[in-house]
Amino acid sequence: MRRLMGSSGLRTLLDPSRRPVSAFRQPGSALFSENMIAVLLALATFAFPSVASAQLEANLPANPSHYVSDSDHHLTAPQENALSGILIEHDRMTGDQIQIALLNQSQRTPLEDAQELFSQWDCGKRAGGNGALFALFFKEQVVQIELGHGISTRMNDRTIQNVLRHATAPHQTFSAFGQALLITLSSLESPLIANGRALAILQDAGWSPPDEDSLQLRGWAAVGLTLLTAIGFALWGLRRRTLQGIHVSSHGIEPPEFHHAYGIDCERLCQKIKELEVRTRCEIEIQISRSGFRKKKRLSLNANPQVSTLLIRAHLKKKRVEVTLSPTLSKNCGSSWIPDFCAQLESHFELTHPQRVLLQGLTQLESILLRRKA
Repeated sequence: MRRLMGSSGLRTLLDPSRRPVSAFRQPGSALFSENMIAVLLALATFAFPSVASAQLEANLPANPSHYVSDSDHHLTAPQENALSGILIEHDRMTGDQIQIALLNQSQRTPLEDAQELFSQWDCGKRAGGNGALFALFFKEQVVQIELGHGISTRMNDRTIQNVLRHATAPHQTFSAFGQALLITLSSLESPLIANGRALAILQDAGWSPPDEDSLQLRGWAAVGLTLLTAIGFALWGLRRRTLQGIHVSSHGIEPPEFHHAYGIDCERLCQKIKELEVRTRCEIEIQISRSGFRKKKRLSLNANPQVSTLLIRAHLKKKRVEVTLSPTLSKNCGSSWIPDFCAQLESHFELTHPQRVLLQGLTQLESILLRRKA
C-alpha cells in the first residue's frame, strides 16, 4: 500500500500508457486490487473530513436575519422581537452587528461552537470587524462571547465580566439578556441608550431588571463553595498525615509540625530516646497513632543487619502496644519478654496519660535491654 502511494505508483495509476490494461481490467488480478485500494483510500481521505464538517455545520443554527437565533423557543415571541428590534436599530445607527444565539447544548465545546458560529455568520465582516456574538448554552450554563477586533477595543474586561455575570442568571433568560444587552450598548455608547429607546423597547415586551440579590447570592455562594473546598482539602491532608502516625527517634520528629500532637510532648520523648540509645547502644524508634496506621505493617527498622534497632508502635485509641526487633537485637536479647512488656504498658493506658506511659516504658526498656545483653 505504501508503494502505491509513492510517486512511481501514482504515475503508473494516472498514465494509461504506463499500466498494463489487461491486468488492470481483470478483477481477480493483484494489480487491480492494489489500484482499487489506493483509489478508495484517496477518496476516503478527502471525503470524510468534509462530511464531518458538513454534519457539524448542519447541527448549528443558520444565520438569523433578525440577529437572534432561538430555535428551541427559550424566549417568547415578544421577547425575541424586542431583542431583535434593538440589535437591528443599533446596527442601522452605528454599523455594529451584534447577534445572539440561544442553544440547548454545545455540539463540541461552547468555545468551539461559538467560534464556528461567529465564523459562519460573518459577524461584523461587512462593518469592518465591528461584530459580536453572545452564545448561551443552557445545558452547560455557559455564555460565550466572541468579539470582532473593532468592538473588542471598545469593551474592557470589566464590562465583559459584568455582561457574563448578568447573562448567566438562571431562569431569567429575557431579564438577564436584556440587562446584558443594555450594558453592552452603554459601553459602545449607543444612541439607543442615550435616547432611552432600548429601555423602552424592552419594557414594552415586559422586561424587568434581573434580581440583583440572586446574582449577589450566587457570587457569595461561589466564594463559600471555594472556601469549603479549600478547608476540605486541608482537613483531608491533615487526616491523611495523621493516619500515617507520628514517628519519633533520636533523629527528630516526623512530621515536624506534630511535635506536640495527641497531647504528647514528642520532643521530650526524643530526648529520652537519645539518652537511652547512649546507654544501650541500640537505635530506638516510636510510632504513635490515635486510631491505627494506614498500612498494617509499616516498619522503619534500620536496613543494616549489624545495627540493633527496636520499634515501638502505640495505638492510643485502641490502647495497644506493639514491639518489633531487628534480627540482630532479637538474637542478642531474645523476644520472650515482649508480650509481658506490651501487656504492662497497655494496662497503664487505662490509668494514666499516654506520655507518662511511653516514658515509663522507655525506662523499663533500658533495664530489660541492659540485663539481657549482659
